[in-house]
Amino acid sequence: MPSYSLKIAADRTSEAIHIRFDAVDAAEALIIAHREAVNKSAELWRENHKVCTIRREPVGGDEFWHIS
Repeated sequence: MPSYSLKIAADRTSEAIHIRFDAVDAAEALIIAHREAVNKSAELWRENHKVCTIRREPVGGDEFWHIS
């Protein structure tokens, strides 16, 4: 099973967080990232390769993930 890590940058209210976990694929890793980075932007890595940057964006009264 591939190893992933989620890197959440420090901000005014909290320190940087680096979470390592195993996931079957990138889809499962994104589900875990969504759960772990509830109100923060983050980088998702698979081993030493950056998969994507994820950030929440408000749209109307909802929030959506912007994945790049």
